[in-house]
Amino acid sequence: MKIGEASRRSGFSPETLRYYDKIGLLDAVGRDAAGRRDYDGHDIEQLMFIRRAKSAGFSLDDIRVLLRLRSAPNEARRQVLGLTQAKLAEIEHKISSLSAFKDELTRLSHLCCSDGGDSCPILSQLSDTEHSHA
Repeated sequence: MKIGEASRRSGFSPETLRYYDKIGLLDAVGRDAAGRRDYDGHDIEQLMFIRRAKSAGFSLDDIRVLLRLRSAPNEARRQVLGLTQAKLAEIEHKISSLSAFKDELTRLSHLCCSDGGDSCPILSQLSDTEHSHA
């Protein structure tokens, strides 16, 4: 199938499909006599695997490893678990950071609501060099 059909079936744009082919994320995509990419069922299966892995938060480098490990699933379990646990730790760190940002913005918001002055307490706090966390 041509790139338009592969794009429709996989949900990736044609540009993304070309990029994945260029960086070797996919197995070598076949070419027709005119040199145009000619995707088959195996390519679509790989693209759907990539889509699901991206949805789970894996990077393209992680996905490259997962695709390689997928060919030997009995030997892959420990490595895949390691990648998954590392991704989970990364997400937990991001959640913690976002929670701290939320707390700071909430604190600043309360300053604005409780201050009766004419100046903006949020700008004052952000300008205060004594409280900066650089």
